[in-house]
Amino acid sequence: MQRGGAWGAAGARGAAAGARAAAGAAGTFPGGLAVKVCGVAYPECAAHAAGVGADFVGMILAPGYKRSVELARAREICAAAREGGAEPVGVFVDEGAEEIAEAAAELGLGTVQLHGDGARRALAALPMSLRAIYQMTVDAEGALQTPWPIDLIEEAKAGAAPDPNAWTKPTNWVSRAGVNGRRTVDWVLLDGARGGSGEQLPWGRLAVPRGSSRRGWALAGGLGPDNVAEAAALARPDLVDASSGVAGPDGVRKDPARVAAFVRNARGEPSI
Repeated sequence: MQRGGAWGAAGARGAAAGARAAAGAAGTFPGGLAVKVCGVAYPECAAHAAGVGADFVGMILAPGYKRSVELARAREICAAAREGGAEPVGVFVDEGAEEIAEAAAELGLGTVQLHGDGARRALAALPMSLRAIYQMTVDAEGALQTPWPIDLIEEAKAGAAPDPNAWTKPTNWVSRAGVNGRRTVDWVLLDGARGGSGEQLPWGRLAVPRGSSRRGWALAGGLGPDNVAEAAALARPDLVDASSGVAGPDGVRKDPARVAAFVRNARGEPSI
């Protein structure tokens, strides 16, 4: 796999990229750990992230954020990610199910990330063909703070506060978040209260929702090349996700050296 700092050297193409994409679709990742670079706003950044081995490239399709992209740019990002063997992911915040599904169809997305209360509430109404990354926020003590999925919210309408200990159990709270339990999610992503802010999570104290999704759980929140190995060792996630931790000086465009180091360090690969 080719690595390096120059955008033009972002290389895994052709058969190698296709083989990696197929392995990712089957849930098989190098070292058993999937890597996602999020908040990608430029196609050249997507190409580089894919070329150095990222499995997923996330783009913020919700408006109003410094890394938000419109559909025209998103098409270019998707094409660049796929060419390098990575899967593009659309991130939504307050959009409803219809808007999410339309954007996913327009871009040919197979996976969407539900990052806000509005988007999370849309889970049950999304097409079953869409894979979902369900984001949850974590407080400074490692406890999950995200509202319960739609069917469990009904149980709490009487005013009873959700039992915080319930989040630490391997329950089916995510798989039950749909009509008659038919809609589940592929990943549960733990992040800080302000996603994309670089806020670091207490890795050793997380209430990890194991067994609550098809493919595992993802760790975000303040990850970068300097701490991802420690975070992965302590929390033992199935996927690691970085955004601001691999950004350049402007906070938007990704820094190629930091992206390459993040992927390499996440998997314990030697520097070259």
